[in-house]
Amino acid sequence: MNDMKPFDGPGGPHGAPPGGPPGSVPAAPPAIHAVTYDGRAGDLGRIAVSNGLLGLLTLGIYRFWGKTRLRGYLWSRVDFLGDRFEYSGTAKELLIGFLVALAILAPLVGASIAVGMVYENDLGAVAIKELVQLVVILFLIQLAIYRARRYRMTRTQWRGIRGGQSGSAFKYGFLAFGWMFVVFVTLGLAYPVYRTQMQRYRTENTWFGDRRFEFDGRASDIFGRWFVTWLCWLPTGGLIYVWYRVHELRYFVSRTRYGALRFNSDLSTGSVLGIYLLFYLALGLVMGVATGLATGLMPTLSAAYQDLASADTAAILANDLTVNLVLIAVIALVVVALGMVRILVYVHPMFRVVCNSLKVAGEEDYAAIAQSQQLMPGRGEGFADALDVGAF
Repeated sequence: MNDMKPFDGPGGPHGAPPGGPPGSVPAAPPAIHAVTYDGRAGDLGRIAVSNGLLGLLTLGIYRFWGKTRLRGYLWSRVDFLGDRFEYSGTAKELLIGFLVALAILAPLVGASIAVGMVYENDLGAVAIKELVQLVVILFLIQLAIYRARRYRMTRTQWRGIRGGQSGSAFKYGFLAFGWMFVVFVTLGLAYPVYRTQMQRYRTENTWFGDRRFEFDGRASDIFGRWFVTWLCWLPTGGLIYVWYRVHELRYFVSRTRYGALRFNSDLSTGSVLGIYLLFYLALGLVMGVATGLATGLMPTLSAAYQDLASADTAAILANDLTVNLVLIAVIALVVVALGMVRILVYVHPMFRVVCNSLKVAGEEDYAAIAQSQQLMPGRGEGFADALDVGAF
């Protein structure tokens, strides 16, 4: 499945000087270093259970602490050259960012509802309102994704040097929206151009310390793979998209530079497809069990509530608590189970296969990399949390 080219050294493939004099000694191939992830399912299972239960007890407020704890663990299990990554974000930053985003989004939602009520009998006005609402939502989603990425980059450190992201979230949003329109009018054929342009903007505004990454990918290099995907979308029920995205990721990685370093990935379509299939199978199993429990308990609970309606105060105090505790226990079980499935069956294995597929070629004087001087955002990814978009 891996059709990426091998690392090329200066002068030609594998560092061999092309056209060198007979008998010349080929240059040594660049050193290749692996990125490794060694997270354990047991550790993540405990995080998933505690995040689910504490999230229920706090009516969802604990999600910011849970997300911070999960990221802290995942980052700390990624190793490069014998040193671990660190995540320095805090739950307080995420909570403040979320509250600020709600304060901005609430008037927009209120205005949309008010316009809908005033012009509910005017189909033309309602259509215009829906179109404007769709445009605003699409733009805000892209803006949220970029701002969330900036936050994660500035909270990621390796050997004490933190990452960074420059560029404008608003420019990214307008750029993404413009290219999405092009994709729409070309019936999807311009999708590789959209993906490559957005990857270029993200990568060329990504920093580690005082140096930025470079990207020289071209949409024409992946268009053929996308055209096959476009043709076979319906016959494969969309599953071929996984094949395309894995190839795209490998290609984007191979066209990324950082100083003297080059990158490669041997991620396979089979491993990613297997994770997705197992994830959806596990989700279906959890929902099936939940549906079975609900179906089996509903008659009993319904009868219990009917009995309580005609019972005296003492009976209600004695039995109502038991009935509600059963309902709460079932809901808690489903929530915790879904959280465990997401982390153990999707996040953990996907993090593992992607990280372990990465290889870095070349040598860099890491000690010479200075700390980033970019300003760090003071709050977390509020829009991404409010709109439920972006990475975990």
